[in-house]
Amino acid sequence: MWKKLSAVFAVLLAVTLTGCGSSNNGPTVFTTQITSSATVDGYIVNGTPPFLGTASVFAGIDPIGGATETRAFLDFDLTSLPPNAAIDFAALRLYINSIQPGGASVPIRIELVEFPPPLITSDFNTPAIGTAVVLDTIRPIDLGINGGYIDIPVTPLVRTAWSRGNFFQVRIMEDLGPVLPGIIEINETNFPPKLRVDFF
Repeated sequence: MWKKLSAVFAVLLAVTLTGCGSSNNGPTVFTTQITSSATVDGYIVNGTPPFLGTASVFAGIDPIGGATETRAFLDFDLTSLPPNAAIDFAALRLYINSIQPGGASVPIRIELVEFPPPLITSDFNTPAIGTAVVLDTIRPIDLGINGGYIDIPVTPLVRTAWSRGNFFQVRIMEDLGPVLPGIIEINETNFPPKLRVDFF
């Protein structure tokens, strides 16, 4: 499981750019924060048309019956980065509204994908790009840490996305294998997903 970051991001900025400096006379490291594209983000319940422009997106397996799976899709525009930027570190910040059932821990898998807007039903199973994935577990305690925010390192995914173009798109789903069903609700409106990128 990836360790949650303890550093607090700057809040309510769509894109912020600051110099972090360097203590060893190396290149200056800058930080930017990019808010996800609310009009592109969405979620798909297996076998149904996507839900777009919603107040929340969902990921996981329905705890009632345990058969229906939902996958969330997030889109970040990287064009604010300088064309020659080298990615030093990246992290995804999510605000978790709820976990169902209450008290459950939901293991999640984050994959790099491409889904040209608008999201369509077949994107549910669109092939992941590359072999890198990010694994984490969303726990009930996370709802009380940092006011409901969780921070997940996604550096290898962002590096791959940046090498391919100007967009970072991910699919968030319950991890593969024998897992207990559960669904997380990710806030899309009051506290939209943000991507922190450190680069030089």
